[in-house]
Amino acid sequence: LLQRNATASTSAIIRQNATNFEIVNRESTPLTFGTADGAYTMTFSETGNLGIGTSSPSARLHVTSSAAGAYGGIIHNTSATGEGLTVRGGSTSSQNALVVQNNTGGDLFNVRSDGNVGIGTSSPEAPIDAEGSAALVANFNSTDANGGYVRFQNSGTSIGDIGAGAAVLSGGTAGDFGITSR
Repeated sequence: LLQRNATASTSAIIRQNATNFEIVNRESTPLTFGTADGAYTMTFSETGNLGIGTSSPSARLHVTSSAAGAYGGIIHNTSATGEGLTVRGGSTSSQNALVVQNNTGGDLFNVRSDGNVGIGTSSPEAPIDAEGSAALVANFNSTDANGGYVRFQNSGTSIGDIGAGAAVLSGGTAGDFGITSR
């Protein structure tokens, strides 16, 4: 069924040309797809934004879900040699390339366009900046029989390790590695 707006000469076009199947809305209103019960499931706004689960998308892709106990979205590449997801955004250290938030909009994880990663902070000041209200801010766990360690490097050269096992604290030459109180 193609319904025509009484005031317009052609309000919608459905056609097949040599290269495309096209559905064109000639009005300055959203193009919506729905279900039998009248719920809108997908909306293309008049500005080109795509909304899934929302009738008023506010970004190029806006997905909204209220699926309790389920994921709001899944990106799954089933190829054994395939890639996952690429996110590009921002060009200065004050802009975000990726933000993960809880359902109330609180920041959980931020990747800034300068490469800094913030866990529990939206303003990471170092390549890894973890903040939290608990006494334990980071936990590193190794299942290796000899225990785990954290290695510190300068321009690709190892200058020291902190960890478990035979060498709890080790360093390179004098002055390369140390513990300083501030």
